Amino acid sequence: MAAASIPAWAVCSVIVQLSARGLSPALSQRGGLTLLLVRRVESLALLLATTAVVGVGHGLAFSGGMQQITAAVSAEAPEVRGAVLAMFYTIFYAGLGLPDIGAGLLVRYQGTGPAMNEFALGAAVVCVLILAVHPWVGRRPERAV
Repeated sequence: MAAASIPAWAVCSVIVQLSARGLSPALSQRGGLTLLLVRRVESLALLLATTAVVGVGHGLAFSGGMQQITAAVSAEAPEVRGAVLAMFYTIFYAGLGLPDIGAGLLVRYQGTGPAMNEFALGAAVVCVLILAVHPWVGRRPERAV
């Protein structure tokens, strides 16, 4: 049953991405990062609930980021839109894959329990740091008149 959490997470993420188009990019990103802080799982029921919450968090963060990138590149440099979006996808999905590889290495050398605890703590720290700097990222400096 735990193996089903990966596709369930992805389905939740896609549903939210398709339905969150009306939300502001900043709200989506902050809400998604906050929901991604949910990590600790002690039971099957909690695993399924956490899977849904993390899927929603991923969907919100991805949707908000995509909206923000698309708006910025369309306004500033529409001729490179495809290249910018390709880089966004590359970075975003590398951000999903590389931590999985790191978690797999931790499990191999430390065992599942300690590795997952350390991985969850590291992911939470990264989410909190991004939330802390998020209000300032993407702001344009005020221009002197």
